Amino acid sequence: EPSETGWLFVRENRFGHNKTDAALRKVPLFPLLTEIEKTIVDKHIQMRRLSSDPLFSLLLCAENNHYEPLDTTQLALMTQTILKDLSGGGYYRLYHLRHSALSRLQLVMHHELLCKDPNTNWISILTPYNADHCAKLKNLIGGINRPRDVYYAIASFAGHSSPAITLS
Repeated sequence: EPSETGWLFVRENRFGHNKTDAALRKVPLFPLLTEIEKTIVDKHIQMRRLSSDPLFSLLLCAENNHYEPLDTTQLALMTQTILKDLSGGGYYRLYHLRHSALSRLQLVMHHELLCKDPNTNWISILTPYNADHCAKLKNLIGGINRPRDVYYAIASFAGHSSPAITLS
C-alpha cells in the first residue's frame, strides 16, 4: 500500500495460501524498519515500479521474472546457512527469526518498563529503536491506551487468533 506507513496485507492470493483466517493480517512495514533498511526497501520499490507494472507484478519475485514468486525454499536454505555460520554451527532457520521478531515486538510494546532503569539504556540494547519510536510503534500497532490489545496485536502479527496460541 503506497503510504507513509506502507501497510503490507498478508492475504490469500494465487501465489500462496494462509493456514487459517487468522493468518490474514496487515503489517506496518516502514515504521518497523531502521533508516538503513528503509533506504534499501525504498530503492527496491522504486526499481520495481520502473521496471514492471505494479498492479500485476510481484514486489518480491524471482530474479528474472516479475510474475514468479520468490523461491522461499532457496531463501530458507540461505538463511539457515548464514545462521549456522554466525552461530558457530547451531541449527537455526527462518522460523527462529520469526520468533525473535515477535519477542522484540513484545519488548517494544513494553518499552516504558525498559526505560525505568536510569543506568542502562535497555531500549537501544534490545531493540533497534529509541523510546520515542517505540511509543509510536506501540500506538500504531496496539492502539493508544489499550494495554490488553497489545498481545492481540502481537498474536495478529504471528497469524494467530489469540495471544494464548502465540504465547504457548
